[in-house]
Amino acid sequence: MGKKNRLLTNMISYAALQIVNMMVGLFLPRLYLAVYGSEINGVVSTVNSFISYFSYLEAGLGLTMIHSLFRPLANRNYVELNGLLAYSQKKYKEISYIYFALVLGASFLFPIVNPTMALGKVEFFFLVLVIGLYGALDFYGMAKYRVLLTADRKEYVISNAMILAQVIRFVFVWILLHLNLSVAIVKIVPILTLALRSLILNIYVQKKYPQVDFTVSPSTIVEEKNQQFDALILQVSISTSVSLPTIIISQFLGFKEANVYAVYNLVINAMIQIISALSSGVSPMLGRSIAQGKNIGRTYDVYDYIVSYVIAVFFSTTSIMLLPFIQLYTSVVDDTQYIFFSYSILISVWAAVYSYRIPVTAVVNAAAIYTKNRKSNIVNLLLQIVLGILGTKLFGIPGLLVVMIIAAIQRNISLSIHNDEEVLHYGIKKGLIRQALIMTVIVMSFLFAGKFIYLKGLSVFGWCAYGVTVFVTEVLFCGFIWCVMDMGTFKQVKKLLIEKLKH
Repeated sequence: MGKKNRLLTNMISYAALQIVNMMVGLFLPRLYLAVYGSEINGVVSTVNSFISYFSYLEAGLGLTMIHSLFRPLANRNYVELNGLLAYSQKKYKEISYIYFALVLGASFLFPIVNPTMALGKVEFFFLVLVIGLYGALDFYGMAKYRVLLTADRKEYVISNAMILAQVIRFVFVWILLHLNLSVAIVKIVPILTLALRSLILNIYVQKKYPQVDFTVSPSTIVEEKNQQFDALILQVSISTSVSLPTIIISQFLGFKEANVYAVYNLVINAMIQIISALSSGVSPMLGRSIAQGKNIGRTYDVYDYIVSYVIAVFFSTTSIMLLPFIQLYTSVVDDTQYIFFSYSILISVWAAVYSYRIPVTAVVNAAAIYTKNRKSNIVNLLLQIVLGILGTKLFGIPGLLVVMIIAAIQRNISLSIHNDEEVLHYGIKKGLIRQALIMTVIVMSFLFAGKFIYLKGLSVFGWCAYGVTVFVTEVLFCGFIWCVMDMGTFKQVKKLLIEKLKH
C-alpha cells in the first residue's frame, strides 16, 4: 500500500471507528438508563472518568516509543527494532501491574467514599473492579502492538480490530441488559472483546512482521526521554477537559446531575471523536517536512482553515439538534430533568473550542514543542481544577462549562504562540479570528433555530429530517462566511480539492 493511500486508509478507518463508537456510545447508555435508572448510569460515568486518570501511568511512554521506532522501521533494522519493542513490552507490563493495584484500591474506596442507595457495597466493589480491569489488561496485552502499528502508519489495522470488537460488544451487552443482569456482570463484556482485539493484532503482527521478536533483551537506549514529562502534562491537560467535569459534578452536585451531564457529553464526545479523524497521520507528515527544513506555514494555514470550517459546521448543527435529541434519548426515564437550554449552547461552544486544538497540537507533536509549553499547560490544569470547582459550586453545570471554555481558549492561544515562535512564523491572528468565528456561528445558529426546532416535539424520523436540513444549511452558511473572511485561503483549498479529484 502506497504512503498516500495508507494515510487516506488510516483516516477513513478511524472515521468509521468513531461512527461505530458514536452509535454504540449513544445506544448502550440509553439501555443502561432504561434498565438501571439515572443514578446507576451516573455512577458508571463517574467511575469511568475516575479510572481514566490511571492511564497517565503511561507517562508519555507511547509517544516516546513511537518516535523511537521510526528509524529502525525505515532502515529495516530488526535488531534495534526488537530491542525497543521488548523494552515497550516490559514497561507496559510494569504499568499494567501498578494500574491493577490502583484499580483494586479504588474498588475498596469508592463504595465507602461515594456510597449510593442504588448499589450494594459488594456490587459497587465489583463494578469498579471490572471497569478498571479493562485498562490494566489493555496495557498488558494491547499497547505493544499499538505502538508498533502506529509507528509504521498502520493505524487502520487497530481501527478495524476495534470496529469488530465494538460490534460484538454491542450485541452481547444488548442481550445481557435485556436479561436484566447486574451492571457489574454486563461490564465484563468489554474485557472479553479486548481479548479478541489482542488476538487479532497478535495474528496480524506475526504474519506481517515475521522478523519481530518481543522476547529479546530489552533495549537500554530510548530516544526523546527528556521531553516525556512535558508531553505528559499536555496530554493530561487535554484529556482532563473531557473527564474532569463528570467527577466535579458527581462530587458537588450528585450522581444524578453527573448523569445529566454525561448524557449531553455522549453526543458531544461522539462529534469530537469524528472530527478527530482529521488529525490521523497529520503530525508525522508535518514532522517529516520540518525535519527536511521545509516551511510549513502555508500548509498549516490551509489545514487550519479546513478544520475550523468543519468544526463550525458540526457544532453549530449540534447546538440546534442537541436538545431535541436529548428529549428523545431520555424518554425512557423520568426520574430527573434533562432539558436545559444553557447546557446545549455552552457545551457546544466548549466542544468546538476544545476541538480546535487539533491543528494546534498537530504542530506541537510534529515539532515536539513540549518543554516550551510546560508552564502554560500547568496553568491550564489549575484553571480547570480550581476554577472548575468554584464555578460548579457557585453556578452549577453552566458555571463549570464557562470555565472549561475559558481553559480551552487559553490552551489554544498559548500553544499557538509557541508554535509560531518555534516553527510557523506566520502569526496567530488568523487562528484567533477563526476561533471567534466558530463561537459566533454556533451562538447565532442556536439563537436563531435552537428553541424553534426543540418546541416542535420531533419524532425520530422528524429529528433525522430536520438534522439533515440544518446540516446542509450550516454547510452553506459557514462556507459563505469562511469564504468571505479569507478568500485567499479559500482559493488555495479549492485548488487543492480540484487537484485531488483529478488524481
